[in-house]
Amino acid sequence: MFVLAVDPGDLTVQVNKATGYEKGSFVHVAKRIQECEQELKQHGPFDLFMCDMNSHPKYSAACLLQHIEHLNPDGYLLLTLKDTQSGTKKIFNETMEALKVAFHSLDVVFLF
Repeated sequence: MFVLAVDPGDLTVQVNKATGYEKGSFVHVAKRIQECEQELKQHGPFDLFMCDMNSHPKYSAACLLQHIEHLNPDGYLLLTLKDTQSGTKKIFNETMEALKVAFHSLDVVFLF
């Protein structure tokens, strides 16, 4: 398994056999997704996009859709949507509509 972690913050991940990662199988790019097109091209395509951006849901989805060509056609997206303001249901529905353009199946789990 290869993991490309894109996050401007520091990551404290143990990369060794005990955690399931061999040296070279985990790469941290200390940038925002909007700034790492070269790294996505270099290491992609990917089977999974995971996004936990602390941004408006529609913005998070739009950023991911800009890089969707780096996701395998049968790949998965795990996206955390933050409740950033009132009108959450409307924002959620608009975000799901935007994602339907790129994904043939969407499953939703509400945590709260």
